[in-house]
Amino acid sequence: MDRETATEVVKLLKSLDPIFHEIGKKSRNIDDEDEQVDFRMRLGKVVGDIYTDLMIPIIKEYPELDPDQ
Repeated sequence: MDRETATEVVKLLKSLDPIFHEIGKKSRNIDDEDEQVDFRMRLGKVVGDIYTDLMIPIIKEYPELDPDQ
């Protein structure tokens, strides 16, 4: 992936953070505790997969794009 595309992808992926945060907050409204826990676990997996499968390869190639630096 070229640097320009990597930069745009990182920016777009980071723009998802507030959306996932809101989804997590809304999941607290799920009445069934088991369903709520299951949903939050699956949401965490999605967020984790995005990071490990998409962000880490970009950061390895372009460490300066690491948003946590």
